[in-house]
Amino acid sequence: MIREGAGEGPNFADRYTIIRIGCGAATLCVAIADAMTGHVYFPPELRTVEALIVDTGSVEVDTLNFRRDSRLLIAVGSPNEQRRRAGISYYVWRSGRLSLVRFTPAAALCGLPASTRF
Repeated sequence: MIREGAGEGPNFADRYTIIRIGCGAATLCVAIADAMTGHVYFPPELRTVEALIVDTGSVEVDTLNFRRDSRLLIAVGSPNEQRRRAGISYYVWRSGRLSLVRFTPAAALCGLPASTRF
């Protein structure tokens, strides 16, 4: 899985590839491969993420959200299967590690009008 995912090329922070590995019914294991060095990271801050099941209307929300031109990784669910952390976690990738910069609990999402969700 890691070799196959890394072979697709960078999709995050210009030179990294985020690889999603299914490791449970609604859970992803996360690996981050450096396209230049071949080093693979398994960030302890986000070893796994369990999907958050919420009604987002017609908006499609992925468990892991990222772009090639950004160091921001947004996880929608429960990081490391910690149910008390269910919600949206915003991480920044720096120096080979993820740092949590913001967290919005799932309970706070329920009170938002449908037009402002995600």
